[in-house]
Amino acid sequence: MRAVRNFAGVAAIVLFAAGVNFLILRETLFTPAASAPLIGAAVCALVWFAAWVATAARRDRASAGRGGPLNAVFASAFMLGICGMVYAFAARAGWSWDLTQEGRTELAPQTVQVLESLTQPVEIVCFFVKAADDRVRVAQEKTRRFLERCQVHSGQLQVSFIDPQQSPEQVDKYRAVGTQRSLVGSVMIKAATRKREIPLSGVNARLEERDFTNALINVARETQPKLYFLMGHGGWDVQSDDPKHGGRAFAAALASQSYELVQFALGPDSAVVPADCAVLIINGFTDDLKEFELAAIDQYLSGGGRMLLLINPLITANPSLATIERLRPWLESRLGLQLPTNVLVSTKTSGVQILFLPDFSAFGEFTDPMNGIARFRGSYNADHPITAGLDKTLPITLVRTIEPVSGPPAGVTHTVLLRSTPDSWAETNLESITSQRAANYEAGDTRGPNPVGVAVTLQADVDTADQSRAREARAVVLGNAYVSTNEFMVYAGAQDLLLNSVAWLTASEELIAIRASTGAEEPLILTRDQQRRIAWVASLGPVQAIALAGAVVLFWRRRYR
Repeated sequence: MRAVRNFAGVAAIVLFAAGVNFLILRETLFTPAASAPLIGAAVCALVWFAAWVATAARRDRASAGRGGPLNAVFASAFMLGICGMVYAFAARAGWSWDLTQEGRTELAPQTVQVLESLTQPVEIVCFFVKAADDRVRVAQEKTRRFLERCQVHSGQLQVSFIDPQQSPEQVDKYRAVGTQRSLVGSVMIKAATRKREIPLSGVNARLEERDFTNALINVARETQPKLYFLMGHGGWDVQSDDPKHGGRAFAAALASQSYELVQFALGPDSAVVPADCAVLIINGFTDDLKEFELAAIDQYLSGGGRMLLLINPLITANPSLATIERLRPWLESRLGLQLPTNVLVSTKTSGVQILFLPDFSAFGEFTDPMNGIARFRGSYNADHPITAGLDKTLPITLVRTIEPVSGPPAGVTHTVLLRSTPDSWAETNLESITSQRAANYEAGDTRGPNPVGVAVTLQADVDTADQSRAREARAVVLGNAYVSTNEFMVYAGAQDLLLNSVAWLTASEELIAIRASTGAEEPLILTRDQQRRIAWVASLGPVQAIALAGAVVLFWRRRYR
């Protein structure tokens, strides 16, 4: 009886191992290679169990003792089978983890901020077609995982998945036209009556975090603040694709944040900034502003208006224009800001390109002339909402210093946002830069760090007729206008600086954060045979290696004991 029991036990273990191996490699139970060994293992296990019961009934303790090691092996195999069943149920339930670098990357601060600030339900509908292509499945799974991470930060997200082929009526309900153009599918984001659709397409497509956040901002906002661009002075055209003097990229970035853009001009007979202007933007100019324009802007700020002013650094390169300037004197008298005639030069770049850095440690110890004015982290003010989270290197060509006066006008408060590196200096000889393309530090030049960006708050006139503007007026003035051109808007630092400035001006704190960048890992697409082999190595390989080692040790001990 003992021999029968031992033979049945060994046969059950061997057949079970063979069946499980074929099951992993073939990925199906209904093949002779997998089902026959498993059935044989079940029969042998029943024989072993019957023999064990018979032995126990006769109380053959000696036989039971000698069968102990085999019992332990069979019990281990039985436990392995239980673990395999648990794994199968877990796989069936869809439990898995994304351990890739992309999957482990945390959400951008702005995404988290927008999610946590949601005050109304947002419906997210993913129109995914069940596809056999591995790349499509990877893209859809990445989108699913990303939305699950977003739901952790907001209870307002309601996510659902629809197959357009099985439920075409749902496509008509949401009018998700993107699903007709993309094999991967599309994501519809809807809040109240506002909705945005994000088509997914391309070889390595998935839902980009930046696209998702921008669409979420668009649908979550109940109103669209209007941004007015002052035209007529040679500023950058927001509809132009010219890399050096076009501002289409800046306009696109603003539109993605749910701002409405309007181009307008002030005339002698209509010198009034529109009442629905959320922010007045002047992004570069080649000639000075007129007196009636400055009067209109002054009145606008007095009523709590907001302004973003990007200075053309070479506007006064011609000394003869200095006697008839109007904007610079107005800035000094109204906002308490001085714009010296200079251009910053850096020894690090050997020219007029200035690098704004989040860390000055590479420059060693230096005497900080701005120590005590504000707390800085490299070039960026560490305390102001606009720059507190900026951590990227930002190169800008042709930068002018902006210096707050020591005694600002009544009701005016300054905060330096941006400053140059310690190796730079303010070159006052513009002739050498514009004509000779050379600059040398001389007496009268000011060594860095120099302020180049300032946030200004002004006490509004509470007696204004428009009480909706009876609030604190705000302005952001940067000593460079090229930062908003298509050439420099490719830098994430430029986008964050400008969009944060507009968000602060419109008091949209939920938009002031580091924005998500694009980019994804190329997925590793495995063949079905490769997937089976990896699954075998990860599951049965180590277990069988340990079992084999145990069998060898058992045989060795019995043979030479």
